[in-house]
Amino acid sequence: MLARTPEAEAEAEAKRAYDTEKGRRHHRWYPDGPIAVAAATKAAEQARERTAQHLLATRLEQLRELTGGRANAAAPAPWADRLATLAARPISDDLAGAVIT
Repeated sequence: MLARTPEAEAEAEAKRAYDTEKGRRHHRWYPDGPIAVAAATKAAEQARERTAQHLLATRLEQLRELTGGRANAAAPAPWADRLATLAARPISDDLAGAVIT
């Protein structure tokens, strides 16, 4: 989701990665061809992914600063406890028909 934020979409890194890939020597003769465009699009997506990772790290650091570095007081219940509770719930008739035995 962070890769689709305005910060990541407007990121100059993605545009530079796209342009750089299209300008590579092996795309010189047909820079607008499907192979060059696909490679350039993939490079731009990877740049957006890196930007999203950076945004996530930045936002997590901001949250740590706001909370004083303390962990969430209410830790989630262990999976064993959650699964036992879920297993005890009845299955509706709609869902029971979808289960393949």
